[in-house]
Parts: sequence; structure tokens; C-alpha cells
Amino acid sequence: MPDLILSIRPWSGRQRNRAVCFAFAATTLLSGVLCWRSGNIFHEVDTNQYLAMANHRMDLVMLPFACRQLGILVVQAFAHLFHLSIAHSFVLEGALSFAVLLATVLYLLVRSGAPRWMIPAIAGLLFWTRQLEDLALPDLFYAALLCCFLLLLWRGRLMLAALMLFPLMIARESTLLTLACFLIAGGRRIRLREAVASVLASGAGILLVKRLTTNALPNQEHISPMFYMVAKMPWNFLKNVLGLNPWANVYPACQMPRWQMPLYLGPLHAIGFCNADFHYPISALALALASFGLFPLLLIKLRRVRIAPQNPQGRDAIFLRFCVIYGTASFILTPLLGESFLRLYFYSWPLFLVALPILMGSTRASLSSTPAALLFLALHLGLSWSLMFLNSWPVILIALVVYPAGWLLLHSAWRSSPETEPAAVVS
Repeated sequence: MPDLILSIRPWSGRQRNRAVCFAFAATTLLSGVLCWRSGNIFHEVDTNQYLAMANHRMDLVMLPFACRQLGILVVQAFAHLFHLSIAHSFVLEGALSFAVLLATVLYLLVRSGAPRWMIPAIAGLLFWTRQLEDLALPDLFYAALLCCFLLLLWRGRLMLAALMLFPLMIARESTLLTLACFLIAGGRRIRLREAVASVLASGAGILLVKRLTTNALPNQEHISPMFYMVAKMPWNFLKNVLGLNPWANVYPACQMPRWQMPLYLGPLHAIGFCNADFHYPISALALALASFGLFPLLLIKLRRVRIAPQNPQGRDAIFLRFCVIYGTASFILTPLLGESFLRLYFYSWPLFLVALPILMGSTRASLSSTPAALLFLALHLGLSWSLMFLNSWPVILIALVVYPAGWLLLHSAWRSSPETEPAAVVS
């Protein structure tokens, strides 16, 4: 049995390549088979919007869906160049995006110095299967573009990374969060011209998207997409966090609200509340606990990790800082963004799949024995895959058992080398 607790760091280039190829093949095969058996990949509620866009029917597409243009343009290009149907073009784009995402995560993982058991811990997550199941949505294509952005940061190509915000903005309007996290992660480490370039690139993307969506339908509230993104956060907070079940005349959650007040904003004439409904908060909690298995426990264990920059300016630390800030923000904001909780929690993958292995490698953290690593893997992957078979309450009950067991295991079998811990703060 291989010694899973040892670091990947001593591996040769050939060993790392073999590990990447094996993990890539195994994850792709498992995800592909499970996705094929699950049925139609175009089952998501919003898929019809993107299919209409790909078929040049912008007059049937509402904002903000119409803002996600770049992935659709690529699908149309594939259909034209390779004489494919729109459905097959979506599959091709999704398969290529999946390959880029998985290859990037594995490439960075085998260079992180993390313990070897992190390879199956990452490659075995339910995350990968769900990415393929939702390939008709813009999320997987956006993740592939974000991989290019991360690799540029990792290589220290900050100007190119700043310019990369232009295609990212055309792909999805939430790139505003990416821009904010980039500027925060950079702080004083990025040059003024790089900060200005990132803002101008994002602005150019917004203007181009506005030009491309002139024929799109407005949203139900007839308000701008940016204001819509901000306005829906308090609404979702009430619904998904507090369980208060808000009501509006354009969103009639019940026939007769318990309380209402007038509010005139386009077709929106009144808002109020129905009876309390805790279905969404319970679902959000269950998916938060299980979406990335026991990786949150590892982050708690590593909460004081520090990383040393390789140069006095510390510009190489921007990559890791961005992954931590962007991933944490995406995870925390999930209940405020919508009701597709699992898909939204998965937006935080740079924190769990990229930053976490680097943080573990920086302190040579691992478990003290291979049996302990195998037990942790069983708990971790079992919790992740429980989402495929169980509803919210059973998942919460499993998490209430698995999390304490995982914490006791880490407490008793955790080892690290604090004397190697560097000096510059990451988070």
C-alpha cells in the first residue's frame, strides 16, 4: 500500500505526470459514466434561456441570462466550424471546459507539496460529476476561463491576468466579484497600471455585453441587471437564511401574504411576507456542510498558516490570496445569490481545490499514518457523495456525525512542521 501521508514534493516530474494522468482519467471516466446515466444534461430550469441564445433568438431571452454571451458565442462557433447541432456544440464546449478545469486543478495540486492523500480527496469529490451534469450552463465554461486567469496569476503575469477580465466579464456578469477580489488580493502589491487595466478591461466587457444584449427581454422587474444583482441579495437573505419567505406581486409565493406594503418599481407594486418556510435555510445548511466534504475542517486547522513571498514585494502571494478571498466570498455569498445552492457553493472551488493543498504543503501538514488518512478519506468522500442520494435532513444528520469524527481524527492524528512555517500572512 502506498504511503499516503508523505508529501508530493519529492516526486520527480515523471511521477507527477503519471499521477495527473491517472487521476484525470479516473475522474473523467467516473464523472462521464454517472453523468450519462443521470439522463438529460439540459434538465436545468435556466437551460432553455441559453439554448434560445445559441439559436439566435435573443428576443426570447431575459436579462441577466442574456449577459452571459461568450460561452454562447463559442457554442455557435463550434456549430458553424464543425457542422454540429447546438446540443452537440454545448457538449463539446463543456467537455473541453471540464478538461481545462480538472487538468489545472491537478497540475497545481501535484506542485503544491500537499500530502499524497489529497489527490484522491480532490479527484474523488462529487463536484466533478455535477460539473458535467450542468455543462449547458455557463458555470463550467467560466471555470475554465478562471483557470486561465489563475495560471496567469500563478506565473506572475499580472497584466495579462488583468486583461483576462475582459473575456471573463463577457462570459458572466459576476466577474465584478472577480475584479474586486483581484484588487483586494493585490493591495499594494499590484502596480497602478495593472489595477487600471483590470478596471478598464471589465468596463469594456460590460459595454460590449450591453451592445450584444440590445434585443434581449428585460427582467421581470424592468430594472438594470447590476441593480437586480444587488437587490436580490436582501431578498435571498430573508428567504434562504432567515426562512421568512418574502412575497411580491411579481413573485407571488402565496396567494395572500400575512403582511404587505406598497413599493412602486416598474411592474413591482407591493412586497410582503408569507408564512415562515425553513426549507431553504435547511437546504442551504446541508449543502454548505457537504459540498466539499471535510475540507472546511482542514481550513479551520490551517487558519493560521502563513506563506513567505519569494521576493520583497510579495507579488507571487497574490495568486494564493486571490484564491482564498474569492473562494471564501463565493462560499459565504451563496445563500444570497439564489436557490441553486450546490451549484453556487461550487463557485468557491479555488479555495478548496487550489488554495487548500498549497496551504497544507506550506507547513508539510498531513495525518500521522496511512490508516488515519484512509479513514479521513472515507468520511470526507462519503459526506460529499451523500448529496447524490439523500435529501437535506439526512445529510445534516450525517454531517453531525462525520464532522465531529473528522475533527477528533485530525486532533489525534494531525502533524505539521511549524518550524518551517514562513513569515508573510496570506489571510
